[in-house]
Amino acid sequence: MDEIPRRRLESWKEIAAWFQRDVRTVKRWEKDEALPIHRHLHKRLASVYAFEDELEVWRLQRQHRGEVAAAEPAVSRGRSLQPAWIAAAALLILATALVLTWRKAPETLPFEERDWALIAQFENRTGEAVFDGSVEYALERELVNSRFVNIVPRERVLDALVLMKKPPNTVVDREIGREICLRDGAIRTLIGGRVEKLGSTYVVSAELIEPTTGVVLRRFSEEAASEDETVRAIARLSDSVRAGLGEELSATRGMLRPQSVPQRSLELVSTPSLRALQLYSRGDALIREHRQNEAAAVLREAVREDAGFASAHVLLAHALSNLGREDEARPHFERALELADSTTDRERLFILASCYRDSEKAIETLETLVHLYPDHYWAVTNLGMAYQVRNRPREALVHTVRRAHLRPSNFDHQLRAAHALVVWDDPARADQYAERARRLLITDDDDPIGAWRSAWVRLYPAHAKWVKGRLSEALAEVNRIAAESESVPAELRTPLLWEAGSFYLTLGRYSQARAMFESMEGSPDNLALIALGLDDPATMKQQLQIAAASHRSAILYARAGMMPEAESAAAHPERARRAYAPFLPGLWDELAAGELAMGRRDRSEAIAHLEMALPQLRGWPTAYYFLGAEALSRAWEEEGGPERSLAVLDAASNLGLPSVFWGPAPLFWMKNELRRADLHRAAGRDDAAREIERRLVTLLSEADRELPIVRELARRGAVSSP
Repeated sequence: MDEIPRRRLESWKEIAAWFQRDVRTVKRWEKDEALPIHRHLHKRLASVYAFEDELEVWRLQRQHRGEVAAAEPAVSRGRSLQPAWIAAAALLILATALVLTWRKAPETLPFEERDWALIAQFENRTGEAVFDGSVEYALERELVNSRFVNIVPRERVLDALVLMKKPPNTVVDREIGREICLRDGAIRTLIGGRVEKLGSTYVVSAELIEPTTGVVLRRFSEEAASEDETVRAIARLSDSVRAGLGEELSATRGMLRPQSVPQRSLELVSTPSLRALQLYSRGDALIREHRQNEAAAVLREAVREDAGFASAHVLLAHALSNLGREDEARPHFERALELADSTTDRERLFILASCYRDSEKAIETLETLVHLYPDHYWAVTNLGMAYQVRNRPREALVHTVRRAHLRPSNFDHQLRAAHALVVWDDPARADQYAERARRLLITDDDDPIGAWRSAWVRLYPAHAKWVKGRLSEALAEVNRIAAESESVPAELRTPLLWEAGSFYLTLGRYSQARAMFESMEGSPDNLALIALGLDDPATMKQQLQIAAASHRSAILYARAGMMPEAESAAAHPERARRAYAPFLPGLWDELAAGELAMGRRDRSEAIAHLEMALPQLRGWPTAYYFLGAEALSRAWEEEGGPERSLAVLDAASNLGLPSVFWGPAPLFWMKNELRRADLHRAAGRDDAAREIERRLVTLLSEADRELPIVRELARRGAVSSP
């Protein structure tokens, strides 16, 4: 497996070449527009470097601003504000000190500002279970407050374990940790350690390990007089680790180096209880595994252990909310909000954003958090989703790309970045992310979704050509893939046929799509969905007769007018959740409930359910999302709100051309576009309607003439009659 390291550009010349500009221009960008430039802190103080992913994000943000300087100019990282003679004197003093102490200096750590460090499992030599897994977790929660050191998030560790073909609950000891560092390519330091008991005193120690050689380069230790004091000892230990990695803890705000670490006190410790932290860690892991009920039970224990543990309250609230138990979640959100000021800035801001939920205030808080901690994985992810929900796709794109760099070994994040860049920015830059996704493919039995990923990667070139308007080339690409489908392994064939068939529908090639679907072992609800998209009610009902109960079949039953079957299928939300969208509990049920309400002609109930579900599902624009948008649009139109009806379809349209991720979604997107043209025409905006129809004609220039949407465009005079 090829690795995907975090690429670093080591000079002004390399940085300028990356932008295809001259050095003078990029230096001006640093001065005037906060181009993220770093300066070496250990040796050559005047030399600079930059990370390619940070430059990519800066470029996208600058483009979004219309190439106008940021409203709040930032001082570039590490730029000295001192006169040149002071800097020269400082260099002379530093050189003298190095000459005097070089014989005693330990081996140099290859660590720079915002490099990555991975924490391995600490050895518990006390025999006391409370220290199992809690010490390293406590250290992690301290170190993430640094704006100099980046701690590898657990999601990135899980990505590495997948590539190593190890289960997600694998203990990351030193050897596994070293392998993760080497595979990742961008993790500079491994942090290991142990906790021991000498008499009544606890000793917690940490070591900084060079991953390539396994050599221990620094050792630190702190003592605690009792178990209750160990959390404070770990906080002190984190300061030593930060200093050992090169952070200047006494640096001033004016130099824009990492801010001084606050004086340690219980007020700025997440929890003084190691037991509560251990329970929190377990609950956090259970939520990642989508085991919400178990997570809620464990987190209840955590807040019983320490009622003032703010993050445990907010995580418990999330678990309960994910289970649809909002009444139980609300008091814990409120309690977390009350306690937020007792935590560090990083923790406080994330708690506030979580408690503000989907409000504009949440976005403002997340923006502040990402500004301060640009590598906070969940802040970046949640902010990107918030922009997506609010129909701000170009701002969402910035965070989609940033997230791909935070998890360079995650297939889905790489391919999502590729698709977002193709649609909203630069197709040439998108290709590098698609290539990363291809290199991350796993298609063995240990990864059941691997076959679908293989199909997505195979069809990505066709999708990129389709988005660029090169439709004949896209068709030739799909034809090539379809011809190869007979020779692929059996476990890869059905996903490939399904995705190729869906792509044929995107291009309007009905006969070729039908050939793909007829030769695969397709699920009845998928084939019923296709029949709905092709306005074929007879085939749709035939397939639904043998479909399994799920939220998908409930929606399709309602569309077919089979209301008893729809009600029955909708009664299996847990099954649908596990099979299709475990990461979006409740929202698919809301979508199905809205469709059922429309089937019963209860428009007000339908609007309530659909308006709750659709904004949150914008990040997963499947065919069912576009069906829901069409249903909500009809509901508002029938309620006498044509502008509200149009606004719903505008929001769906503004997502851009749907990607190959989502199967037949483009077909339903185009059907909604046709309806959007109708609404514009009904409002007297004929020019807007004709523009939409012209775009559809362009997208369907390779389509079969018998396709229903082509026939409708012909009826309107947008294309010549078949």
